[in-house]
Amino acid sequence: NLGIGKRYLNLMAEKEEDLKTITNISVPSYESSELVQLIKNAENKASIAKARLIIISIGGNDLNRLDYEDSVSLTLAFKEALGIYKENLAIITQEIRAINPGAQLALIGLYNPYGKEDPEKNNFVLEWNYETSLITDSDVAFAYVPTYELFKYHLNDYLSPDEFHPNSSGYQIIAEELHRILN
Repeated sequence: NLGIGKRYLNLMAEKEEDLKTITNISVPSYESSELVQLIKNAENKASIAKARLIIISIGGNDLNRLDYEDSVSLTLAFKEALGIYKENLAIITQEIRAINPGAQLALIGLYNPYGKEDPEKNNFVLEWNYETSLITDSDVAFAYVPTYELFKYHLNDYLSPDEFHPNSSGYQIIAEELHRILN
């Protein structure tokens, strides 16, 4: 699976010959707190310093791993997780900007892998995305890439068999949306 970055690179290949390399420092299953630590690694700092575009895809695991017993504790768990995520995203953004103030940043918004089966979680995804977009809007070179609407009516087409992560078609549609927004 090519993921978002390589698919975006393929879309760009026709236009920009100098955009040739991609470095993927992502770690599957990471939450935002783990990404904070990952970008502080010296080797990753070197990659961040050279990057022209930094694609961030984080938050889905933070939201998916809420610990709750009933709807009241679910709401409290959501609010706590969202608060921690927003703090981590602010730190991630500050760290990246300290290393590379000129890079274009792009944050991939969350889609709702649960479909219509869980309206409460659907509302959480929408609020999460809204709060995320407020953070990205504070930086002129930080694009928010919405995926919620892209996936809404196409979950069977865009989700992998684990029913959480995108499949190759899902990654392709996200890369195309990233390309549309940045170009």
